[in-house]
Amino acid sequence: MLQCVGGARVRAKWHGVKLKHVLEMAGVQPGAKDVVFYGADEYESSVPFATAIKSDSMLAWQMNDEPLWPKHGAPLRVVLSGIYGYKQVKWLNRIEVVQRNHKGFWEQRGYSDDGTIKG
Repeated sequence: MLQCVGGARVRAKWHGVKLKHVLEMAGVQPGAKDVVFYGADEYESSVPFATAIKSDSMLAWQMNDEPLWPKHGAPLRVVLSGIYGYKQVKWLNRIEVVQRNHKGFWEQRGYSDDGTIKG
């Protein structure tokens, strides 16, 4: 389920690759703190490394058994279970692993740094 801070919710079936596998293949070094996601629209956000490597964190290219539509983030978007939508960057074109806390667009404006949906 994808949930916005304002309360809107959408259920979808996602298909892609586990983010954990991508990070392992990239050879992420010990000490990683945050994983930063950059979209083609210049939007950016991050999650703690521990969130990125959860078994259900993924990079999705398909939604509900169809190729991802541009308005939903095609060709690739971040999908993170239990995390608000502002963390799930669309039109993904770069990932960076950093050894510091990274505050993206909304986090700099007071939104939760980890984006965990509470309640």
